[in-house]
Amino acid sequence: MYRSSSNPGLYSHTSNFSDYPKLKSNVSGEPKPPPKVWLNSGEPSTAHAYKPAGPRSAEVNVYRHSPANPLNLDQSFNTKLNQLTDLRPSIAGGLPTAPPVRTDSVTLSPSIAIRRKPPPPIPPKPVPTVSRDDSIISPIASTPGNGDFFSLSELGSVSIGVTGLKNLGNSCYMNSTVQCLSGTEYLSRFFNGGSYRRFVNRSNPMGTKGAVAEEYARLVRDMWGGQSPFLVPSQFKNTIGQFSSQFQGHDQHDSQEFLAFLMDAIHEDLNVARRSTAIKIEEPKDDEETPDKIRQEMAWNYYRASNWSIIVDLFQGQLKSKLQCMTCMKTSTTFNPFMYLSLPIPSVGGRAVSLQDCLSKFVEPEILEGEDAWFCPSCKAKRRTKKTLSIAKLPSILLVHLKRFYFQGPFKDKVETYVDFPVDGLDVSGFMPTYMTDVGGRKERFVYDLYAISNHMGTLTSGHYTAQVYNGTRKQWHLFDDSRISSCDEASLKVDFSVNTVSAFV
Repeated sequence: MYRSSSNPGLYSHTSNFSDYPKLKSNVSGEPKPPPKVWLNSGEPSTAHAYKPAGPRSAEVNVYRHSPANPLNLDQSFNTKLNQLTDLRPSIAGGLPTAPPVRTDSVTLSPSIAIRRKPPPPIPPKPVPTVSRDDSIISPIASTPGNGDFFSLSELGSVSIGVTGLKNLGNSCYMNSTVQCLSGTEYLSRFFNGGSYRRFVNRSNPMGTKGAVAEEYARLVRDMWGGQSPFLVPSQFKNTIGQFSSQFQGHDQHDSQEFLAFLMDAIHEDLNVARRSTAIKIEEPKDDEETPDKIRQEMAWNYYRASNWSIIVDLFQGQLKSKLQCMTCMKTSTTFNPFMYLSLPIPSVGGRAVSLQDCLSKFVEPEILEGEDAWFCPSCKAKRRTKKTLSIAKLPSILLVHLKRFYFQGPFKDKVETYVDFPVDGLDVSGFMPTYMTDVGGRKERFVYDLYAISNHMGTLTSGHYTAQVYNGTRKQWHLFDDSRISSCDEASLKVDFSVNTVSAFV
């Protein structure tokens, strides 16, 4: 997992926390103190045996991000549009001076009026009705805004929980995931301080009526309490099994699959936007004439109208997907939320690759044809199509999953290619749109630092999960191997513990 080392002001839930860590500047030349990050290396969605064997491989990375401030949502469309784009045509020799012309709510300096259909206004932020028990928790701001779900100023500086978890029979995938999430300080403090109780949504049919969130909170409190060298998480595992049968019993599973279920369950249990009093807004229409920045914000607000929790605020971002017909050049652009980036590993003949190589492969243009061709609404037929993917909005904490497993006929195999990754300074600015990186003549940078790793050692049929988590208070990395805990140095993050050699992992 990686935590952003850029300016923390981009997203509203972090912009005015009084004790928010001093993060790296997003402007060249300014001081850049490092933030933390969680790197998680769980396997994808097929059950596997988890016994110690063979080399270690990490498959999911998590990064924490805090880029530059976006445009405020309460600004008018005209102000936003004028900030985002210069509509004056570029003509050699310039244009004759003329009074400004206002056309369709767009002010133009030249005497040429450009007709542009303005998009619908950006919908307001959903305002939930939140119940609370003042005898149980201390009050926080009831009106969502900066620090929507908790205030870091109330939390103080506390070392992360350093408590092992007993293996309940191939449950190392669960233990590794929980240790990485526990090391995500802001999330753990939100649960430890009791703030989460105000947001439990027991009427949400998509959730578990608060059962998973409550049980997870109990487990994290015990882990941070430090009363025992290790805990037996049987009650937590049983609760998970009640709502997902695949995690019942003692079968083998992978950490990425478990992480996806746990994060979604906690999100829905705390999803205040699914209350009956939540504001409903209209879905934005596909309008290719509207600037991407406006459409991205509209799509995000529409998504948040039915999905709003601390999980969304900390872990979720947006991807931009653009389709272009290769016959008539018609385009269609959509903005979709993501919880983690699932990256392909480039095949380079057995040589090592970098995480940047994986990101480049992820956004590489793709040609859709044959059965995968797009039905072009202009041609009214399936056409050969170019698909382009990019990151439109980054979360504060970025999870990156490496796609190490693939099917070869009826069988599944594992990619053992070594993927090198930075511990500090993962720069993803090159994968962002220009309206996010070029702001007011300044170059904004989107940088993350590693703070947690979920490692997988072994093969498809025999393997074991461990976790490595950075303790910022002690400035020390910890290795969590079920109930066993030890300190480790930074160099060991890329070394296989069983044979003391560099291993293939992300």
